[in-house]
Amino acid sequence: MRKRILMLFSCVLLLGACGSKTKETVCTFEDITTPESTVTMESKDGEVQKITYDNQIEVDEELYSKEDLEEIAKTVGKQYKKIKGVDYSYKISDKELKETIKIAIDDSTIKELKESGLLVQFLSADEDKIKLETAKKNLSEAGMKCK
Repeated sequence: MRKRILMLFSCVLLLGACGSKTKETVCTFEDITTPESTVTMESKDGEVQKITYDNQIEVDEELYSKEDLEEIAKTVGKQYKKIKGVDYSYKISDKELKETIKIAIDDSTIKELKESGLLVQFLSADEDKIKLETAKKNLSEAGMKCK
Protein backbone atom coordinates (compact mmCIF):
# COMPACT_ATOMS: atom_id res chain seq x y z
CA MET A 1 0.00 0.00 0.00
CA ARG A 2 2.78 2.37 0.93
CA LYS A 3 4.59 1.66 -2.36
CA ARG A 4 1.43 2.42 -4.33
CA ILE A 5 0.98 5.75 -2.57
CA LEU A 6 4.63 6.67 -3.21
CA MET A 7 4.28 5.62 -6.87
CA LEU A 8 1.09 7.68 -7.24
CA PHE A 9 2.74 10.70 -5.60
CA SER A 10 5.75 10.36 -7.93
CA CYS A 11 3.46 10.25 -10.97
CA VAL A 12 1.61 13.36 -9.83
CA LEU A 13 4.91 15.24 -9.41
CA LEU A 14 6.14 14.06 -12.79
CA LEU A 15 2.94 15.10 -14.56
CA GLY A 16 3.00 18.47 -12.85
CA ALA A 17 6.49 19.10 -14.18
CA CYS A 18 5.40 18.29 -17.74
CA GLY A 19 3.22 21.40 -18.13
CA SER A 20 3.95 24.12 -20.65
CA LYS A 21 6.99 26.19 -19.86
CA THR A 22 7.17 29.94 -19.98
CA LYS A 23 9.47 31.19 -22.73
CA GLU A 24 11.31 34.50 -22.58
CA THR A 25 12.06 36.39 -25.80
CA VAL A 26 14.19 39.55 -25.77
CA CYS A 27 14.18 42.06 -28.64
CA THR A 28 16.62 44.98 -28.84
CA PHE A 29 17.81 47.70 -31.20
CA GLU A 30 19.95 50.79 -31.16
CA ASP A 31 19.49 53.94 -33.20
CA ILE A 32 20.18 57.65 -32.88
CA THR A 33 17.10 58.63 -30.87
CA THR A 34 16.84 55.43 -28.84
CA PRO A 35 20.29 54.42 -27.58
CA GLU A 36 18.89 51.38 -25.87
CA SER A 37 15.47 49.79 -26.13
CA THR A 38 14.57 46.32 -24.95
CA VAL A 39 11.28 44.48 -25.25
CA THR A 40 11.06 41.32 -23.14
CA MET A 41 8.10 39.05 -23.78
CA GLU A 42 7.14 36.11 -21.59
CA SER A 43 4.99 33.62 -23.48
CA LYS A 44 3.29 30.31 -22.89
CA ASP A 45 1.97 28.07 -25.66
CA GLY A 46 2.82 30.75 -28.24
CA GLU A 47 0.81 33.51 -26.53
CA VAL A 48 2.48 36.47 -24.84
CA GLN A 49 1.56 36.70 -21.15
CA LYS A 50 3.72 39.65 -20.08
CA ILE A 51 5.63 42.43 -21.84
CA THR A 52 8.36 44.54 -20.28
CA TYR A 53 9.57 47.50 -22.32
CA ASP A 54 12.74 49.25 -21.16
CA ASN A 55 13.63 52.43 -23.01
CA GLN A 56 16.45 54.91 -22.64
CA ILE A 57 16.46 58.34 -24.33
CA GLU A 58 19.42 60.68 -24.09
CA VAL A 59 18.88 64.32 -23.23
CA ASP A 60 19.91 66.29 -26.32
CA GLU A 61 19.02 69.98 -26.29
CA GLU A 62 18.62 69.95 -30.10
CA LEU A 63 16.07 67.12 -29.94
CA TYR A 64 14.72 66.82 -26.39
CA SER A 65 15.55 68.88 -23.33
CA LYS A 66 15.33 67.32 -19.89
CA GLU A 67 12.12 69.27 -19.30
CA ASP A 68 10.61 68.03 -22.60
CA LEU A 69 11.40 64.42 -21.73
CA GLU A 70 9.97 64.76 -18.24
CA GLU A 71 6.75 66.28 -19.60
CA ILE A 72 6.45 63.45 -22.15
CA ALA A 73 7.05 60.84 -19.43
CA LYS A 74 4.38 62.38 -17.19
CA THR A 75 1.86 62.46 -20.05
CA VAL A 76 2.60 58.86 -21.04
CA GLY A 77 2.44 57.80 -17.39
CA LYS A 78 -1.05 59.29 -17.03
CA GLN A 79 -2.22 57.44 -20.13
CA TYR A 80 -0.86 54.08 -18.93
CA LYS A 81 -2.09 54.58 -15.36
CA LYS A 82 -5.68 54.38 -16.62
CA ILE A 83 -5.15 50.82 -17.88
CA LYS A 84 -5.44 47.90 -15.45
CA GLY A 85 -2.42 45.60 -15.59
CA VAL A 86 0.02 48.25 -16.84
CA ASP A 87 2.79 49.68 -14.67
CA TYR A 88 4.78 52.66 -15.97
CA SER A 89 7.79 54.14 -14.22
CA TYR A 90 10.61 56.46 -15.20
CA LYS A 91 13.79 58.05 -13.89
CA ILE A 92 15.29 61.16 -15.38
CA SER A 93 18.75 62.64 -14.96
CA ASP A 94 20.60 65.45 -16.69
CA LYS A 95 21.85 62.89 -19.23
CA GLU A 96 18.90 60.56 -19.94
CA LEU A 97 15.38 59.36 -19.38
CA LYS A 98 14.97 55.70 -18.46
CA GLU A 99 11.44 54.35 -18.60
CA THR A 100 9.95 50.94 -17.94
CA ILE A 101 6.53 49.74 -19.00
CA LYS A 102 5.29 46.41 -17.62
CA ILE A 103 2.14 44.94 -19.12
CA ALA A 104 0.40 41.89 -17.65
CA ILE A 105 -1.64 40.58 -20.56
CA ASP A 106 -5.27 39.52 -20.24
CA ASP A 107 -8.37 40.06 -22.40
CA SER A 108 -9.40 43.34 -20.78
CA THR A 109 -5.85 44.74 -20.93
CA ILE A 110 -5.59 43.89 -24.63
CA LYS A 111 -8.93 45.54 -25.35
CA GLU A 112 -7.96 48.76 -23.54
CA LEU A 113 -4.51 48.87 -25.13
CA LYS A 114 -5.94 48.29 -28.62
CA GLU A 115 -8.52 51.04 -28.12
CA SER A 116 -5.78 53.47 -27.09
CA GLY A 117 -3.48 52.39 -29.96
CA LEU A 118 -0.70 51.23 -27.65
CA LEU A 119 -0.27 47.63 -28.85
CA VAL A 120 0.15 48.24 -32.57
CA GLN A 121 3.59 46.60 -32.80
CA PHE A 122 2.42 43.42 -31.07
CA LEU A 123 -0.89 42.59 -32.76
CA SER A 124 -2.26 41.98 -36.20
CA ALA A 125 -5.50 43.86 -36.86
CA ASP A 126 -7.68 40.76 -36.47
CA GLU A 127 -6.02 39.28 -33.37
CA ASP A 128 -7.44 39.37 -29.87
CA LYS A 129 -4.44 37.60 -28.32
CA ILE A 130 -0.78 38.52 -28.63
CA LYS A 131 0.90 35.73 -30.55
CA LEU A 132 4.64 35.54 -29.97
CA GLU A 133 5.46 34.95 -33.64
CA THR A 134 3.37 37.95 -34.78
CA ALA A 135 5.01 40.20 -32.18
CA LYS A 136 8.51 39.01 -33.15
CA LYS A 137 7.78 39.56 -36.85
CA ASN A 138 6.40 43.06 -36.27
CA LEU A 139 9.27 44.06 -33.98
CA SER A 140 11.82 42.66 -36.47
CA GLU A 141 10.22 44.72 -39.24
CA ALA A 142 10.64 47.77 -36.99
CA GLY A 143 14.38 47.09 -36.79
CA MET A 144 14.64 45.08 -33.58
CA LYS A 145 16.51 41.81 -33.26
CA CYS A 146 14.74 39.11 -31.24
CA LYS A 147 16.39 36.18 -29.46
